[in-house]
Amino acid sequence: MTNWRFIFNSEERGEYETAHEPMSWRDRETRLVRDMNTYGITREITSPIVFIKDAKAYVQDVFNQSGYNANITFRVFEYNPLIRDYEQYFSGVLILKGIEIGPSELQVMATPNTIQERIKNRGNTEIELSSTFSIGGNAVFVENEITATLHSRLIVQSQSNIWANEKTIAMTSGQHLQVGWDEYPKDDLKGWIKERVTIASSEVFPVYKCEEGGNHVFDVFFAVDSSSGYEDELQFYYRLNDNSPVPVSTSYVSVVDGFSYSFYLVEFDGTIAMDPGDTFYFYGVCGRNFTAKVGVRGFTRYPAIDDDRFTVNAKTYNEPNEAGGFLSFEAFNQVLKSVTDRKTILSSSILGRTDLGYNVDGAAALNMITSGAKIANKTGTVKTTLNKLLKAFKCAYNLGMSVVSLPDGTEKVVIEEMAHFFKNKVGVTLTDVWNLRKRVAVDLVHNRVNAGYTNYETDVNNSSDDFCTQSTYIIPGLFIENELDLLNPFIASMYAIEQKRRLAGSDDEKFDNDVFIISLVRDIEGYKSRTNEGFESVLGIEDPASAYNLDLHLSRCLERHGNYIASNYYKKNGLLGYSASESASNLQTLKSGENRYKEERKAIQSKALTNPLWFPEVYEFEAKLTTSQDREVQAKMFEIIEVVTPYETVYGYLMERTRSEGNEATFTLLRANYNG
Repeated sequence: MTNWRFIFNSEERGEYETAHEPMSWRDRETRLVRDMNTYGITREITSPIVFIKDAKAYVQDVFNQSGYNANITFRVFEYNPLIRDYEQYFSGVLILKGIEIGPSELQVMATPNTIQERIKNRGNTEIELSSTFSIGGNAVFVENEITATLHSRLIVQSQSNIWANEKTIAMTSGQHLQVGWDEYPKDDLKGWIKERVTIASSEVFPVYKCEEGGNHVFDVFFAVDSSSGYEDELQFYYRLNDNSPVPVSTSYVSVVDGFSYSFYLVEFDGTIAMDPGDTFYFYGVCGRNFTAKVGVRGFTRYPAIDDDRFTVNAKTYNEPNEAGGFLSFEAFNQVLKSVTDRKTILSSSILGRTDLGYNVDGAAALNMITSGAKIANKTGTVKTTLNKLLKAFKCAYNLGMSVVSLPDGTEKVVIEEMAHFFKNKVGVTLTDVWNLRKRVAVDLVHNRVNAGYTNYETDVNNSSDDFCTQSTYIIPGLFIENELDLLNPFIASMYAIEQKRRLAGSDDEKFDNDVFIISLVRDIEGYKSRTNEGFESVLGIEDPASAYNLDLHLSRCLERHGNYIASNYYKKNGLLGYSASESASNLQTLKSGENRYKEERKAIQSKALTNPLWFPEVYEFEAKLTTSQDREVQAKMFEIIEVVTPYETVYGYLMERTRSEGNEATFTLLRANYNG
């Protein structure tokens, strides 16, 4: 029985198994290499393959028919005595552009035609997510778009120091001029004025309704164009409840910020004692007909408490709405199938859910990937690339991805937390080693961390306290200039989500094509956006019960990378120092079982980070590596390799292995945080 089987397949000649092993096969060079962007490991054949006899004839015949564009797949199977059967060793295509044909042999390179190779080549291809059915054997997997209920996020509308739009009005004798609603009350403004000028025939509407008793200080500024010459014909009053109106004096000013012409200015600054339910009115009464431009600069009410004034803002909510999108597992599965042209291939406990056959909902499972158009209930799509999708979840949850070959030759994509790809146990022990060297892994040492989410702009006054923006952290004392990029390409801002929700029915296309990530929880009818469920305490923001994406706030995501970042502190303790942020957020969150708050814009003690899985040191050496040992290395490629020399024993994770059939191999290992 031969140890190897070599099978060709092409459109021109069909499938063919050669009886002759390639001349170079015993001396071929293979390479395993880890990608630290994904934490995954790939396998390559790095030396040319030399075919003879019938194998040469097959390849040459196809080449003569179709030239360099011919597509010849090449699969290699190795006999495994442990299972008494053949396992797929390699699956790829022959690169005919570099073909060399001689009298008795033909030389060509082969490249993997594996899932990994397609992921590499198509990772930046944009894929449109849609509802699909996947059929594999008797199993049917439905990748339906889900619908989630999105709640209303509190938005604060400041009424202080803002000029309303200029407006030209025509008034007749006896009419009232005021700032406010033409109806009262308005639930979404909680009784506060809107920046609009209203003319009424006689009825006066309140501009503030007291909810808390005590002294209230009112500042009112109202301006009317003095060029009309009728400033004396417009008398202003304030009134409390049904009491008699009190006249307000006016004064002439030549310049008012925001207007190009002179005004006479109505200014009222007074303290009024109010009881709950009291209403405050402010208005002007016209004495004769005239036309003029008017404007209002805000209406600010201060509670007068120990002379400490602070602005009270209008708080607005909107009705919840339904929005479509795709859960984490379905989003990845669809993109992977499109990229690899394979059926369902994803395995992930962190993205998996109970309704997919997993034991529990994974920590990253209940997230919806959607677009601005879908949030606004428009007809729209969700488009993303595999690289963007993976980076979004890597930034948020420190996930990695690798292609794993199964004994039957099939492959699957594994997406899990970083620790899955750096298991804290010894899998292989090597003893016949020599020339052990050590060096610093400079590319894995970082003095800065840039974390957070993609830029966005909203029209919301209080969005400066958003906690899903960008921040920079520094690692003091490191003189290597290298930045760790943890910027999420998706939008998670609660204000961007809420602004888009409130644009439902409008023609505004802002954010329509952007991709959003929204944390969800299960409810009776399906899913709804997550607020503060699962948190013991949320501090530093107004109304935590209407916040979005608390589980994705920047510092919480950053600390999920603690077992990576902490590797920079392996010879010292210190701080992950806060440097700068695009936000003014003071958010602090605490979940059940946690012993300290996760805080925005604060330094993090290195000892508070998760223990590092590895340290930025590299071991390089040569070793004798038999076929059975190499098979074990590949089967346990995410486990620790123990290297035993006469002088010391070291432990490391596979970064690179290059091997020829002469049983000699060179290794590069990343030092594991393991003491044996």
